[in-house]
Amino acid sequence: MSSPKGHDVFDHLHIVLCNEHYNPLGIIRSLGEAGIRPIAIIVRGKRAFVGSSKYISKAIYVENINEAVRVLMDDYSNCAKKPFIYITNDPFLEYIDSHYNDFKESFFVTNAREEGKISFYMNKDNINRLALESGLNIPSSTIVKKGQLPQGLNYPVITKAIASTAGAWKKDSFICDSETELLEAYSKIKGDTILIQEFIDRKGEFNIDGISVNHGESVFLSMVTDYIYLVPGRYSTYMDVLNVTNEELSRKIKKIIAQIGYEGIFDAEFMMGKDDKIYFLEINLRPNAFNYASTCAGMNDPYLWAKGMLDGYVSDDNYKQIPAGFRAMVENDDFKDRVLSKETSVIRWLKDFFSCNCHFYFNRHDIKPFINAFLKK
Repeated sequence: MSSPKGHDVFDHLHIVLCNEHYNPLGIIRSLGEAGIRPIAIIVRGKRAFVGSSKYISKAIYVENINEAVRVLMDDYSNCAKKPFIYITNDPFLEYIDSHYNDFKESFFVTNAREEGKISFYMNKDNINRLALESGLNIPSSTIVKKGQLPQGLNYPVITKAIASTAGAWKKDSFICDSETELLEAYSKIKGDTILIQEFIDRKGEFNIDGISVNHGESVFLSMVTDYIYLVPGRYSTYMDVLNVTNEELSRKIKKIIAQIGYEGIFDAEFMMGKDDKIYFLEINLRPNAFNYASTCAGMNDPYLWAKGMLDGYVSDDNYKQIPAGFRAMVENDDFKDRVLSKETSVIRWLKDFFSCNCHFYFNRHDIKPFINAFLKK
């Protein structure tokens, strides 16, 4: 495929490793809207919809990560030009990172120079230490074995899985007002090692998305997703999409990415406490679920990352001013959160839906995934 601009990023294959989720659907649409038709290697799920995107050149269905990697290596590791690999969930990320030496000569792929280094920083304690060194605020925390009571923390506390691939991940998160409640929570927690953090009463949450090439020497921050309402245990799915304007926070994020030596798409998660302090939560060294909003806002992170990997830098000329009132919505989840809970009327929700600038399933230019996800029996 040739680019109208002649950039040789279009001469490479682009391969998305994924499950059935709107995160990889957004990556696929971003590439497609840039004129790239990726290959999708998809671990089968309950409902097949990602592979029906019109932007995919070939959909390959597999049963698990091991089979996906076997297909990747057998069919695409000897291309004349190295394919670009897009990783869209933590199990794939951890696998590729732990075998990075097997992939680095054949593919452009998310990495931190060394095999296993990304997995090291997927550990919340390790990334928290690096964030503290970079000058960010972190809620007081400690690491304990399940059943062990923390020392030196004030209640309430919140429990968190030490990594997204450990235990039951978000289902291991409990807010506990006392030692008694913490001990009760331990009976439900699946992980063996737990991060316990002082609970900060929040009034807001936001993420900052970006891309990094040349091992953190060139970092471009594309957008802020600022969540319109709060949901216990996860982010809400209705958000304002904004430009990144906090220069101090931007410098600290870039410092962390450079210290990791990271190359790839990422996001940094923060919350605003009722004390008006900004607290660091974590960095996802992969695209977050809402990354497609950056493309809708004019900054196509997946395309810019691939182009930047070949150029050796990402130009600030890619910056676009995001219009005021730009909003994005994960339509099915937001409907459950606001309409089924009777927080919002159907009429009000429909007005919000139609006024959104970005949806993560519905797309009138690529309608089949939406039909297959929700309407097809």
